[in-house]
Amino acid sequence: MTARLLNVRRLLRWAGPAEEALDFRPGVNVLVGEPNTGKTQWLRLLDYLLGDTGGVEDALGEECAQKYERAQVQLSVDGEPLVLERRWKERGARHKVFVDGRPVPSAEFSALFLERLRIPQVRIPRGNPYSPHTWPELSWRMLLRHLYRAEGAWGDLAPKQPESEQFAVLHQLLGTAPTVFSPAFAQLVERQKQEARLEAQEAGFAEVLDDVGRELLSEAEAEGGLSREGLGASVARVQAALQELEARREAALQRLREEAGAQAASALSPEAAEAGAEFVRLGEALDAARAERERQAAARDAATARCTQLTRELDALQAPAPAPPPLAHCPACEQVVQLASTPPGCCYLCHQPAASAPVAPVLSAAALQAQLQAAQEEAALAYRRLLEQEEEVARLEGLLRPVRSAAAWLLPPELGVLEQEAGRLQERLRQLQRLERALSRRDALGEQLAGLRAEMAALEAQASRRDSEPDFVALGDQLADAMAGYLNALDARDRERWGGRAVSVTLTRQTAQLLVDRKPWSRKLGANLRAYFLLAYHYAWLRLCRTEPFTHPGLVVLDFPANLGEFTSSTSDQERYLLAPFVGLLSRPDMQGMQLIAAGRAFTRLPGAHRVDLSRRWR
Repeated sequence: MTARLLNVRRLLRWAGPAEEALDFRPGVNVLVGEPNTGKTQWLRLLDYLLGDTGGVEDALGEECAQKYERAQVQLSVDGEPLVLERRWKERGARHKVFVDGRPVPSAEFSALFLERLRIPQVRIPRGNPYSPHTWPELSWRMLLRHLYRAEGAWGDLAPKQPESEQFAVLHQLLGTAPTVFSPAFAQLVERQKQEARLEAQEAGFAEVLDDVGRELLSEAEAEGGLSREGLGASVARVQAALQELEARREAALQRLREEAGAQAASALSPEAAEAGAEFVRLGEALDAARAERERQAAARDAATARCTQLTRELDALQAPAPAPPPLAHCPACEQVVQLASTPPGCCYLCHQPAASAPVAPVLSAAALQAQLQAAQEEAALAYRRLLEQEEEVARLEGLLRPVRSAAAWLLPPELGVLEQEAGRLQERLRQLQRLERALSRRDALGEQLAGLRAEMAALEAQASRRDSEPDFVALGDQLADAMAGYLNALDARDRERWGGRAVSVTLTRQTAQLLVDRKPWSRKLGANLRAYFLLAYHYAWLRLCRTEPFTHPGLVVLDFPANLGEFTSSTSDQERYLLAPFVGLLSRPDMQGMQLIAAGRAFTRLPGAHRVDLSRRWR
């Protein structure tokens, strides 16, 4: 499906009540005037009206921006009227494009205009598609640089446009961009980057776990590597050993109790019985304190993980909007920024009355911030409780130390040995349980990777489909033939200047090269011949814009440089000769509805072109 045809019908600007206007028609339009009569200013105004996201002073210059207060272009899209207006002196309207009277932020204009022109919207990589950067949209402004050739843009297809963007625009105009930059491929690249990050995370995690596991497990247990089965068997063995020790300790204490009851005057004195009871009580309290310390450590870890997650979500929400430089005026409503609390119904940034303040992102960020603050408080509370349990464990260990010393003299040595062995096994059990939790996190990473790889397999199958693969060779040949059509339509003198050089186009999924005599055109041609080549480039798109699958909107705007005569013959004659092939093309019945607007000094004797004369010099 080809794009809809775009025509400029009327261009207007207002300085107070005074109105200035230029009228255009389908076909070739020539904007004629001596230097300083405002030809370039009118074309720059058209460029600004077509969605320029920069400041009006940069687009039009300080003097023009001050003199005029608003401008309008009346367009037709396949015959349907469309009015675009900019009102840079109206409060709150400086960065908006009025589309049929409806304000649209200039940053959102591109998607709306591409949809109106029936040009597919695609996302493109900048440089390496596997870089960490996200894929931006191929915007209308990127495309416009290949439709509007400014006065100083006669050295390249689109001066200062990155090669990746030029490649994307060429594929867009050729109608192959949805295939080359398919959404499935973009998603696949993003999933592949996620896979690489998860694989690195899993590998590092597994290496650390393996090293720690080898230190905690016996040589026989760690021989086959760290596994859930081996770790579970180790935990079961330690728990069984603890149960056995507990049974032996209980049996030893029972013997002591029986001996104390049967022989009041035996070797077991009241002091020994009291020391034994104290030893048992403090040991049980220490076990309980250690268990509570583990619970508080787990609560602290969970709260910390929640804080990390919320911080990432908040960073992701705020990342698309880079920190702005200090502003004197609010970019949302154009008023002077004042530091004050925001009253209801006012702009979220400058806090002054506004028709519609963008509060949704603020509320989302505020909600996340509130959750983050609550999670941080919870983590701080868990940390304080953990410190309290650490102090309690240290206190009980301190109390138990002299009791152990006394018990060592008064109680059977078996109890002390059993207590020490139980403490060692309990600490080993806690370490193994921590290792189990870490192993669960590693398994979760593996499950996440498995799900990601299944999704990647489906995307790869979708991205590699060749059911509707375009014929890149044929499309490249069509473009080259159309460019050759312009060069062949030049008069004999200009054809002689061109010298019969052959134009070709090499087109694949990875490359889009315009060649002259099989070499890159920009290296092969000097300044004297580049004008012919660039005009052939615009001529070709006009010739092909109604042919499937090309998506050129059928509008070309040319601002001939003032020094055209330096690389041609006399300026007035040469402007006419260079445009004559366009007049012949757009006068054909099958080319009706397309439009060329060219600004120059004379264009004398150019029948078939609509002439717009400018005589008043711009001061």
